[in-house]
Amino acid sequence: QMHKGSCRCGTVEFTVRGDPKFQLICQCTRCQEMTGAGHAPIMIFKDDGFEVSGNLATHTYTASSGNTVTHHFCGECGSPLFNRNSQFASAVYVIVGALDDASVFEPQRVIFTADAQPCDSVPMHLPAFEGMPTR
Repeated sequence: QMHKGSCRCGTVEFTVRGDPKFQLICQCTRCQEMTGAGHAPIMIFKDDGFEVSGNLATHTYTASSGNTVTHHFCGECGSPLFNRNSQFASAVYVIVGALDDASVFEPQRVIFTADAQPCDSVPMHLPAFEGMPTR
């Protein structure tokens, strides 16, 4: 299966091949800042099926876990596109809103619920974790 995506202005385009390894909703404060919303819907894919072109910009920080996280976004319009995490170097964390067809998103869990905003509602049937689960 192939998924395509791009930024709002079309400067950056990407494709990712294969099925997602995991799909989640992240409510951490960094994802809230990145999306401007109460959470980020994310699909995690193997990096070996990922291709990107265009003017990317990045922001890197050290997470509370000690991992290095890099947010990749369009250098022209600022649209958030994908993230990378040093703990899982062979994975790419695609921001679902950047996909051409976001309807394929089927979240499996919610993480960092300790940071959740009172107004942010997510599906109640999903397993929820106050931080990052170990499995």
